Amino acid sequence: MPPPMTVCKICGKNVLKAQTYHVGNGERACKAHEGVTEKKDQLIRQDKQEKDAVEQRKKEAQERRRKEQENLLDPKPHCWVCGATGITSQEFFYKLLMHNKVQELKGNILNPFAPEYVEHLRAAFKLKPGEKQSVIFILPISPDHDLVKKLGYDTRMAVQTGGVVSICGACAHKHGIEQPVPKISLEKMMTLGAIMEPVLKAEAQKLLDKEAEGN
Repeated sequence: MPPPMTVCKICGKNVLKAQTYHVGNGERACKAHEGVTEKKDQLIRQDKQEKDAVEQRKKEAQERRRKEQENLLDPKPHCWVCGATGITSQEFFYKLLMHNKVQELKGNILNPFAPEYVEHLRAAFKLKPGEKQSVIFILPISPDHDLVKKLGYDTRMAVQTGGVVSICGACAHKHGIEQPVPKISLEKMMTLGAIMEPVLKAEAQKLLDKEAEGN
């Protein structure tokens, strides 16, 4: 069986393939021609760089997915979009309600529209100057919402399966995820408030007594 032959890109001669190097685009050239060896070495380096880049992207993708799965399994309240940790919306509203009720028992009627109300909120959550508190909501979301398409594979599957997303207030606002408003009449709200008032007052009094003991 005769040895494989090929055509040299430079001189055009039909030569033994073993006497040539690949010089790109499936073409070969005689080893003896000037610059052919250098071109061969350049292609080898380029091929190695491309393979290394592919391997690096593969490792980065694996690491991103590992972190994503770790994030999904994290029991602490956290945002599936930005990863911020915080407190649940239930805890937030409970602390806010209790703080307002304690202040009411102290004779301080808070105005939520007043500029100083922000400082009352910071005090309620014991935040240091400049410190922020993320509130994490569990909100319903459509499987075809634009945000879902931007999530990682595992998070996207979790959202599409459950129909809800764990999300911080900032991300919810940014991506247009709205919190559903309960359908309840004003009369029912007032009745519920009246029923809950003794319980809230008793809990607030306990907090007030504990605060007094610590002073």
